Amino acid sequence: CDALRLKLPKGNRAAMRRELMIWVRDCNESIEEFDEMLALGPREDQEGEEEEEEEQYSESEMKIARAAVNIMKCSKNTLGLVLKVCECVGESLDESQASDENNKELLQLITDMHEVARRIGEGVTNFGVML
Repeated sequence: CDALRLKLPKGNRAAMRRELMIWVRDCNESIEEFDEMLALGPREDQEGEEEEEEEQYSESEMKIARAAVNIMKCSKNTLGLVLKVCECVGESLDESQASDENNKELLQLITDMHEVARRIGEGVTNFGVML
């Protein structure tokens, strides 16, 4: 139980940060996997040969796969930026002497950014599965 207790985030900010980091990690894993497949190059289809090499793309699939990996990289970078924005806003809340109304607006910004990141993270995961 002690090991589990240490892994659980303390507070909302830590939980949100952890979730963002998991999505970034998932993006990295998907990018690595597809980069390895792209590095194999296109498969050479020959007449009468069964498609045994599922781990290689055809020439036409390679173009799509490269574009898909680039989308995943952009998504990963977007998640990283959302993480930085949320951290900066959170730090400014800690240091701020601003009004409660201003703090509510900043907290809503973090919530909105996290929701966008959640959609991106889930989208990249689903996208990777489809490929």
